[in-house]
Amino acid sequence: MKKQSKYKFVVSLSLEKFIDKTICNAMIMNSTDKEEMKEIRTTRKLYGFPSNHGISYKEIELTSSELCEKLLHGHVFCQCMEPRGYFDKYNKWKTGYNKNGSFYSGNKTNENFSSAYLMCVDIDDEFSYKSIKSYIRKLRFKPTFYYTTYSHKQPGKGLRFRLIYVLDKPITGSYLYYRYCNYKLNCLIEEDTKTIIKDKCNLVASQYFNGTYIDNPDFNVEYKITNIIYSLSDFDIYTDNSNDYANFLKNNAAYKSITNEKQIEIEEELFRIKPELKIEKIQLEESKKDLLSDNFVVKEILKEQDIPTYFIKDLKQLSYKEFREKYHLQYIYRNTSDEWYDLIIEDTNYKWQNVPDNYFELDYFSKRVKKGHRTKILFQRMCLRRLMKPWLTAKEILFNAYIDLYKFIDNTSDLITIDDLVTKTRTAMTKSLDSIRTELKSKIEDCFKLTPKYEHNILFASGINYRTGLHYWLINRFDELYDNNKSVNENLNYINQVFKNENRKPISKGVLYNYIKGLKQDKKIELKGKELKSQIDFSKGIKWNLNQLRSKGYKINQNEVTELINKRRKQREYRKRKKEEKNKQIV
Repeated sequence: MKKQSKYKFVVSLSLEKFIDKTICNAMIMNSTDKEEMKEIRTTRKLYGFPSNHGISYKEIELTSSELCEKLLHGHVFCQCMEPRGYFDKYNKWKTGYNKNGSFYSGNKTNENFSSAYLMCVDIDDEFSYKSIKSYIRKLRFKPTFYYTTYSHKQPGKGLRFRLIYVLDKPITGSYLYYRYCNYKLNCLIEEDTKTIIKDKCNLVASQYFNGTYIDNPDFNVEYKITNIIYSLSDFDIYTDNSNDYANFLKNNAAYKSITNEKQIEIEEELFRIKPELKIEKIQLEESKKDLLSDNFVVKEILKEQDIPTYFIKDLKQLSYKEFREKYHLQYIYRNTSDEWYDLIIEDTNYKWQNVPDNYFELDYFSKRVKKGHRTKILFQRMCLRRLMKPWLTAKEILFNAYIDLYKFIDNTSDLITIDDLVTKTRTAMTKSLDSIRTELKSKIEDCFKLTPKYEHNILFASGINYRTGLHYWLINRFDELYDNNKSVNENLNYINQVFKNENRKPISKGVLYNYIKGLKQDKKIELKGKELKSQIDFSKGIKWNLNQLRSKGYKINQNEVTELINKRRKQREYRKRKKEEKNKQIV
């Protein structure tokens, strides 16, 4: 917690500003009822806004004072979103953003939630306190700023204002984690004021927040800025892998009522942050056990989840491209570990890991399977994925099966339907891992035989060119291990001994010579133009500068250095002569 008036943060602010709540509601509302939509469009036109779309939000960086000023003059804001692209009816790709970089209210959804630097609490019709100041005095954490809304002290209304808390780091991740953070803040405020927050709209990550209009004499506008910047830890808010967050999810995430789809989303988030709740790994020895061996026991703790109905509906109604753009789930075809190492070269991250001992890949078919056991192939791949990652949800298994069907199966005749995939997914999820290991024993052995032999035991993340990644990985390791004070043979023996201990393929002398050659080339940077001029000491002679530049390892053109120094000398002589002539004229 600290005061910082110049601290800047990012928020999605409306391009439009509104003088009252009537136009605000008309701009945010949408309706399938023709008459109601006609009325909404009429209101928009009446206030001078386009009738065919609502509020336009655009991310902007500003201070607390700057945001407060915007809100006092009718602007609306929401948290940062990442609108997803889509294909229109002409199969043309739309980014989800407008040409000016803004996005409409339709893209302001929980699924598109990106980050939040603000936590905002709505206080509606507060009658227990006579003034906002008396309410604020009760709070142990004063807001960064507060302001009254359009309805404050209007006929029949009590105190109506909004508390804004600015964070030093944004809330990121799931919209459920955003919900958790705001729930914790609400509890603190209710505890301090001994009142109930009537409208808990701030729990919704896609919520928008109106401003007010200070220039309207009919409004009772109050506001105050403290410029206090908070950390989540100030409010006793924990990270998204904490037990506190897990308990929040287990208690239904403060929803008043729980639908089946909400329950599935909550459980999926719970499994993501606490996979040990889904599986209990019992290792009979201290050493790491093979996932596919009988010594690795997986015990189901929570009930199996069914597949969300909306997910199945989208599978049936959307095209393959539309579906892939809407759901960014992981396609799993190899059993990698969860730990990846960073190797950043020229802004590209060549993420890598060592090949796990139990590694194998699923088949990649060069031609689509036309006949035979097409459904059986899809079912086996579902089961094998469960062995790779036992905590996968039914939705993830179905997603992967759908990709397999599109990529590897000829489905032009005797169609395999989405309902067939759903049925097979549910069957695969009911099987125990022991039964899968037994039934697919020969298939698992085939997968091990077909596993590519990755050179130097290095595995790169999907989408990375293997040869390029390995080239940079070797250079990085040589940088760590190579000793300039030792001979080439000594370095070669040392590096190969390290690689042997790491279960990697030894390198040849030629590979090491290429690395040494690269080092020498790197040292000889060719200097030209302005860079060369900046390295020359013009107070010294040509020979001195040539020796100095060469000793630094630069590659230079002797004629160019000579020309630059001679040119500078001529310039000096010319200025000196002009100065002498000027002095003679003065005398």
